[in-house]
Amino acid sequence: MRLFLPILLGFIFYVGTVRPASIREAPVQYLSNCAHCSLNLKSPQPCLTRIANCTRCMTHRSDKDPDVLEAGCCMSNCGPIYEVSMSNGRPTYFCQGDICNLKMGSGVIDRLRSS
Repeated sequence: MRLFLPILLGFIFYVGTVRPASIREAPVQYLSNCAHCSLNLKSPQPCLTRIANCTRCMTHRSDKDPDVLEAGCCMSNCGPIYEVSMSNGRPTYFCQGDICNLKMGSGVIDRLRSS
């Protein structure tokens, strides 16, 4: 029995240090909570409606009034984040993060209004 004790202890040590095979994790996908409303730049009002679990938030100028920006959710075919790019024939700002489509700088707003 004494002869097997070192072998048994070695086996226990080996089993305790063996790492399980690596498990592939799904890629992390950031899901934004986006504002969903019309923003009149001449008379700003709070935007209270939110859409959860969006791939990206987006904002674009209204087709009817250049002083109104439409904020919403983008789930597919979204443009590059934190940039104004063309989407559906109009300049659109895409971002990721909690209501990031309400936190645009004046430069972004100017680009959306003037395009």
